[in-house]
Amino acid sequence: MGKGSAATGWAGATLALAYGRPLTVPIGTLAVGGTLKFTQGIGVFRAEDAGTSLQSTPNFAAVAGGQVLASDVSNGSSNGFGVGLDVGGIYDLPSGLRFGFTIENLVNTMSWKDANLIYSRKIYSLTQVGDQFQDATIANDSSVAYNPANATQKALHDSMFAHGTFPTRVRGSVRYTSGMVTVVGGADLRLKSGLVSSDAQIISAGAEVVPLGILAIRAGLASNFEGGLTYAVGGGLKFGPVRFDTGLTSTSSGDRKGFQLAMGMSIMN
Repeated sequence: MGKGSAATGWAGATLALAYGRPLTVPIGTLAVGGTLKFTQGIGVFRAEDAGTSLQSTPNFAAVAGGQVLASDVSNGSSNGFGVGLDVGGIYDLPSGLRFGFTIENLVNTMSWKDANLIYSRKIYSLTQVGDQFQDATIANDSSVAYNPANATQKALHDSMFAHGTFPTRVRGSVRYTSGMVTVVGGADLRLKSGLVSSDAQIISAGAEVVPLGILAIRAGLASNFEGGLTYAVGGGLKFGPVRFDTGLTSTSSGDRKGFQLAMGMSIMN
């Protein structure tokens, strides 16, 4: 019970600089560009089970334990730094077809400061002796500095940084617009894993209808080829340069199982 449970996460602030330019082609229009990203690492953590178990016979016995390795965000200093580069392009044809291609994190580095990591471990037990219950503290290591000479801490550190950068993904899409109807399709392939897990591959399709100049109605479907289907509906309103968008998704399985609602506002010239 609880064996193998783990979670990894990070927080940071990113400054992005983007540049694009059109290229001359015989038919249609082509534009290519790139985005250079600088990420200031605020913190990273890894939490793992540390021996949780439950026994009901012949006598009740339970052990609850967990361990965490995390950046000390209270020190007010930088806990990490990284650089990334995205590249992509868009090709429009006079027929209304548009092709898009992106490589996210084609180049990326991310390093975290081991000197700023702190380790915590807590393990408690509850056992039945006759008709009485006894509780005990097996381990209570509270916020100690990370020690790479400790085998348990080193294993937790290595599992956290096994994929210490950001995932590299390749995305391709095609869009066709005719009148007030737009149909899109896309594919997303992960080439390299990162700090936070994500689907290895995704294929999606959707449509948008604009019955009025200010109103858009959208619907879509996506699959990760692992039994998980995501259905989506949404809409948007446009008032001059101001846009309001909303979307609702339903996923049948996996880490994102359930409903998700997103809303946003943007200002575009």
